[in-house]
Amino acid sequence: MKRILLTAVLFAIVATGFLAAQSEADEAYIKAMTQSDPCQKVQALKAYLQKYAGKGTQYENFACVYLCLTPCQTKPAAESIQYGEKALTMSGIDDLTRMQILITLSSLYIGTGQNLDKARAHAGQLIELAKANKEKEPSEAQWSKMIGAGWYLQGQAAEKAKDMGAAADAYINSYVILKDPKIMAQIKKLAKTLYDSKQFAQAEKVFRTLYNQSKDPDSALILGQTLYRDNKADEALALFKEAYAKKKTGELAYNIGIILAKKAPQEAIDYLIEASFLYPAQSQNALGMAQNLFFTSSPDAKINEVINKIQEEQKKIDDLTKSFNTKFTDKNEEDLTDEEKAEMKKILSDIDIQRAEIAKLQSSSSQMTAKWTKRMDDVKKRIGTK
Repeated sequence: MKRILLTAVLFAIVATGFLAAQSEADEAYIKAMTQSDPCQKVQALKAYLQKYAGKGTQYENFACVYLCLTPCQTKPAAESIQYGEKALTMSGIDDLTRMQILITLSSLYIGTGQNLDKARAHAGQLIELAKANKEKEPSEAQWSKMIGAGWYLQGQAAEKAKDMGAAADAYINSYVILKDPKIMAQIKKLAKTLYDSKQFAQAEKVFRTLYNQSKDPDSALILGQTLYRDNKADEALALFKEAYAKKKTGELAYNIGIILAKKAPQEAIDYLIEASFLYPAQSQNALGMAQNLFFTSSPDAKINEVINKIQEEQKKIDDLTKSFNTKFTDKNEEDLTDEEKAEMKKILSDIDIQRAEIAKLQSSSSQMTAKWTKRMDDVKKRIGTK
């Protein structure tokens, strides 16, 4: 009996000491969390962990959480990552807090450019955790937002890793959920990057998504140009024509004319004339192309002699243009040497000379000129240009 009583007394003494230590730890944690200055809060939480880590206190997990989540300019990113990764291994953390940790860790990895696979993995965990909660609470909007955030982070990580295709897919998934204009701007920027780097298949995928969102002439134009650059001229032409039927713009008319120039020259002429009136930036080129097509593809047998001469001059222009494209395409003028600039100027001058020669031949036939003038006037009337 005495032994049992003694044991009970000892247990009471030990328990009293444990509770006192637990209370002291709780007070230290609460004091740290009530610090108004974020950096002071960080220092207090670190001191709390240094003293109580591994001793079974009830707030050790959340001390790690907030050492990850609390912003402080003097706290290195690596330190936030360390505490965040540790927090993910600990129990007793609710799903919403766990998602905040995943967002923070993924963002930090992306910001440092290190461990991008981990960034994508954490973003993936965020998506799956949010989906699981959404199944339990379908009407709770925050879970959809978390899923959208996860896709956006995956897009950022993929873009940082130069995996542009995966980035495009992730950004699109994020935009479909969040409808955030900033994400749409990111998609457009990425699509342009893909286009400029000649990754046309991936660019097409992104631009088609943009087009499906609005069906406007601008998105139809860039999607069509991408299709054309990817050797899908027929698809591009169909898209351009569909958009042009809804709203006539000079750029659409110009692109239609370029594609039709080889397939159906006589049909191309009217589109190019329309472009010359509606598209100031390419007005001169469009009109020149329309004239060349008109005078070189005419079915009128009486002007064959003039046509042959024009074709000879056009062949010279084609050769000069081919030479120009071979030497100067994809080069910025400011990067050229003085010798290259002089050569470029000479080729352009020679092209102008040949064009002038064609113009003389064209004007030599009053009949042809009259027909051309009538064609121009007909197009003017049709599109209502004065």
